[in-house]
Amino acid sequence: MTSLLRGVALLSATALAAVLLAGCTSAAPPVPMTKERALSLRDAAEQRSAKWDDEYTACLARSGVVDNGPAVHDDDPRLGEVSIACGSELGAEPTYTAEEDAAVRVLNQLTIDCLRRNGATVPDLTASGDWPDLPDDIDDSQLDACEDGGDQ
Repeated sequence: MTSLLRGVALLSATALAAVLLAGCTSAAPPVPMTKERALSLRDAAEQRSAKWDDEYTACLARSGVVDNGPAVHDDDPRLGEVSIACGSELGAEPTYTAEEDAAVRVLNQLTIDCLRRNGATVPDLTASGDWPDLPDDIDDSQLDACEDGGDQ
């Protein structure tokens, strides 16, 4: 009888442990990509990129190279060497995470949807979520009004 109770207790403990561990290894449900979340993710990525750009420009300046755009440095023989040194110091320029890319895609689609709601004939985003070639009749004021979906 005692061995039967031990067997049942062991089986019960094993089953309970399996249930508890299954809960620990389950992936959390994905957070929905709302407009607000997409804006927050994009803004954080842009701030991270701007910070790196500022640090890179400061690094160039410490070495006497002024960053006035890519074409200006063509005749500065120090640019390549200084740029490599600054890249080594700062690390690679930050890139968007998959989640940040998804956020930008959502915001781009919201802009396309807004333009269409306002009567524009606009192609779909590319397969990678990038902007299509927009028709010439869409001007900057329309894009500004519909940026990130407009006021919806």
